[in-house]
Parts: sequence; C-alpha cells; structure tokens
Amino acid sequence: MIRYFKGVALCLVFLGSGVLLIADDRPKSYPVLSGVGIALREEGGGVYVGKVLPGAPAHESGLISDGAQLVSVETGGVLTLLDGKSVGETASLIRGPVGTDLFLNVKNPNLSNVVRVRLTRAPIELSGLADSNYQRFIKKPMPALSLFSLEGNQAILVSDYVGKIVVLDFWASWCATCYQPVAKLQALSSQHPEWNGRVELIAVTIDSDLSRARRVIARKGWNKTSHHSVKTKAFREIGLSVIPLVIIIAPDGTIASMSGAHAIDVEDELEALLAK
Repeated sequence: MIRYFKGVALCLVFLGSGVLLIADDRPKSYPVLSGVGIALREEGGGVYVGKVLPGAPAHESGLISDGAQLVSVETGGVLTLLDGKSVGETASLIRGPVGTDLFLNVKNPNLSNVVRVRLTRAPIELSGLADSNYQRFIKKPMPALSLFSLEGNQAILVSDYVGKIVVLDFWASWCATCYQPVAKLQALSSQHPEWNGRVELIAVTIDSDLSRARRVIARKGWNKTSHHSVKTKAFREIGLSVIPLVIIIAPDGTIASMSGAHAIDVEDELEALLAK
C-alpha cells in the first residue's frame, strides 16, 4: 500500500527503515530520514511546528516548541523565507546529510520575539521506520527491475546499463519532499559534463497515474536526466520501501550506495566511484 503522512512530510510505500551503505572501501551509514525532528503543518500561508519529536535535535535545543512558526531556514549559506512555502518545500530545506548544520528562525507561541536556532541534522527515527535496513543489498547485484517509459511502455532493465554508474532516484508526484532531490540531479548533470557516457542519472517515478508525473516534470523543467517509471508492486517485491530513495549502482552492476535521498551526497559518492 501507499501511505503519505502529510504532517511530517514523509512518503512511504510501506513501512521500512534505516540503511547501511558503502560507497567506497569504508562503510558509511545513511538513514532513510535525517533532519532536526519536527513534524510540520501549514496554516494561513505559514509553516508551523506540529510536533517536536522527543530526543531529536530540535527537542534537545530547548528553543523550539509545538505550535512555533518557522520564519526562515538558512542552510548552505542561503537564507530562505518561509512565508507562502509549503510543508514539502520546507521539509526539503530542513532535511540533509547527517552532521550538517542549519539555522531556523522561529517564533514560539505567546512570544513576540524571533529566536535564531542552530541545529545539526541527525538520523530521525519514527515508529515502524527505524529497525530494518538495506545492508543485504550493498555490494550485491542490483535486483532485476524493469523500467518503463512515462507512457507506461517500452520496458528496459536496469541491468542494461552495466558498464556505467547508474543513479536511480525514486520519487512520486504526490511526494512533495521528493522534488528537491530530483531537481538536484538536474543541477549535477549540468555541472558535470565530464560524467557524460560514464554516469546515467535516472529519475524513476512510482506514480500509478503517469500523467501526473509527466505534468510535474514539464512544470519543473526536469530535462537533464532520464525519466522512467516503475510498477509499485515491483518496487515493493525487491524489498524497497521508502521514497524519496536513491540507489547508486557501480559499473559492475552491484549496489554501491542506498539512502534516503536527502541524506546522501550524490556528487561525493559518484566522484568516489569515478576515482576508482
């Protein structure tokens, strides 16, 4: 089944969890979710904290409470005002690789002043999401998976790309937090023309209504990557569970990395593989 938890901007196909990844000879661990531990809600054109998750960075700061309004997010040196932003857009700004910092400007309930809070992203565990992992996939051949055109025909196999490094970014039109990772692939394609012929960047929608995916792609101008679709049943049957999800496949067809799309630095992982 497909479930979308709007309150925490989390997209699931069915319940799954954290992952262990290896992009080079050293083991790396990436969570499915990484952020600061706040569930978000929209109200009157603003973004508010629906709940602060116990034990998460936001909770440990002692400076963010349930019902607080998020005024802005500063990450990577870029300040973004959140007036008019959606929960999905805001969550995509807050998520990122574990150990990286961001600043939130927050107005807590019953207080007139805005507080600037520095937070360090950490793995976020939710009920039913944190125990299983994808360790069994790493350094193993990518399971057989058929990809289809955005019209639902012209099937190809992922294994057809053996000899190249392949990035599969799984997303859906109804998963607003999936958009930013796909957009990032477009930028990476433009920034690294030297990857041409060696790296295949593929955005894979799990939408059942492919017309919705086509509309999003056209509206966003995502024209720097290949676009395919996958049957949700096939996605689930090979043991995949959460979107947005990135899988990086080495030239020999084995899985080098698997991660929640916001938790992994795709550029760094690809450069490490290309350097081998």
